[in-house]
Amino acid sequence: MNLQDELKAQRARLDAQLPLEVNQIIEDTILGLKQRNPAAKGPQTGDIIEDFTLPNIYWNRRVDDKIQDFISRTQSKGEIQLSKLLANGPVVLNFYRGGWCPYCDVELNALQKALPDIEAHQGQLVAISVEAPEQAINTQTTKKLDYLVLSDVDCKVAEQFGILFDVNPNYDEMLNSFGIALKQHNDTDKSQLMIPATYVIDTDRRVSYAFLDEDFRQRADIHQIIDTLKRLRY
Repeated sequence: MNLQDELKAQRARLDAQLPLEVNQIIEDTILGLKQRNPAAKGPQTGDIIEDFTLPNIYWNRRVDDKIQDFISRTQSKGEIQLSKLLANGPVVLNFYRGGWCPYCDVELNALQKALPDIEAHQGQLVAISVEAPEQAINTQTTKKLDYLVLSDVDCKVAEQFGILFDVNPNYDEMLNSFGIALKQHNDTDKSQLMIPATYVIDTDRRVSYAFLDEDFRQRADIHQIIDTLKRLRY
């Protein structure tokens, strides 16, 4: 089963389980985001991405040897910089909502399965969220992901890509009813999320592939990501 089939199956399960009022809140939130049309305002294929730096949340922590080796070969102790990653090949940037999100769970695991193919074409996979650093590390370790999972602690990267939004009160209350307190989980004073998005960034910081959908139940086609990496390589 590929990622798109897994997402459809996940949606069918959740749609059947969730109360009608919860499904309506979800649909209203997605509609509100679509009306903002962030896809038209964010990076497009062919655009040059401004360099950015994120904290190296793995420094001085016991993590998977592959992760630690990857960081030690490409980054300084305290930070992860896009331009330094790009010195080693194209970067696949995946923005996810949080480790608590069932659709993100499906996508992150599918990307893990695709990691050998991504790396075979010199791609480097990096997942980013506005989860607090401890939560991002927990996402990486509990899901056994062999790629970087980083915390956008001040939301600067999310703002740069135009995918950050304030969660409306109804959606925030709904998440709280399921034990997901965004302010606490993200360690911020605002309830905010990223719109899930995926970009393939070439070594010259040019966007070679862009996917953004305000409907968080939709995610990038992994085959398209790998095909993009193939084109960049040859």
